[in-house]
Amino acid sequence: MREAAAGAQPVMCGHPAPYDGTFPCWHLIRFTGSSPFGHSGRMDTKTLCAAKAGLPPRAAAKGAVPREPLSRRRHTHHAPDDATERAGLSANLMAWPGPSHRP
Repeated sequence: MREAAAGAQPVMCGHPAPYDGTFPCWHLIRFTGSSPFGHSGRMDTKTLCAAKAGLPPRAAAKGAVPREPLSRRRHTHHAPDDATERAGLSANLMAWPGPSHRP
């Protein structure tokens, strides 16, 4: 695991963020009193994927996205596996410059 840069802020990645981020934020605030993500520390991986791939947001389905940023892990619908798969997608998207065939 990499060291965080000085002043780095945690970001919650969701696919889509409004759906995936609701319960964790509620849970954090309810049981710890605050969320380290704040109100704007969420990233929607579907939107990021669409923007980087040059697709309309509704077209950012897994089958329409180039293979480069996809995680190599399977989506099993078992929460720990899926969280790991989505974390890989998020990390890959952040590093991915976009498709090479883009003008």
